[in-house]
Amino acid sequence: MEFKRALSDFLQHRSSHLLTEEAFQRLTELRRCIEAPADQTLPLDSEHQRKLGADCRMGFQQALRIWTENRQARAGLQVCLELMVSSELKRGNPGAAEAFLAELPEPRPELVSQVASALKAHEADSHAAARLAQLEFDQDLNEGWVKRSQVMATLELIMAGIVFVCAYLEHTGAMKVTLG
Repeated sequence: MEFKRALSDFLQHRSSHLLTEEAFQRLTELRRCIEAPADQTLPLDSEHQRKLGADCRMGFQQALRIWTENRQARAGLQVCLELMVSSELKRGNPGAAEAFLAELPEPRPELVSQVASALKAHEADSHAAARLAQLEFDQDLNEGWVKRSQVMATLELIMAGIVFVCAYLEHTGAMKVTLG
């Protein structure tokens, strides 16, 4: 009776096991790509790593949808997401790391701390970059030249008008202009 029940469970959860095995193969490849030394050139770029990570994550998630008690799939998903968090932090993308962190089956306080620090640093860098861009804009003589030209043209017209009025008043005798 025990054997029959075990066989029934195996057949019922076989697709979950198959998905888990395939996802673990992708996880192995993902780990190899992410943990490769910086001087080692791999034919895989970061976009391919992201796709590989997404495929791996989806495989584990599908396995868990089929059988929620699949401990191997849950552990694989945990490892996959932790790798993706670390990878995004290395790339300087704390927003994506935070999104992967939120999906972890079991939160990891050290990763939460790392992501929070990276988000603060990224925010500070963004603020500094925005301030620098504003300073550059304020100091750039090419910026706002149309407005400056309009102001100068208006001032020139006002000065010409004043000269014209003074000349007219002197010509009519209403005003005497003396120099010096």
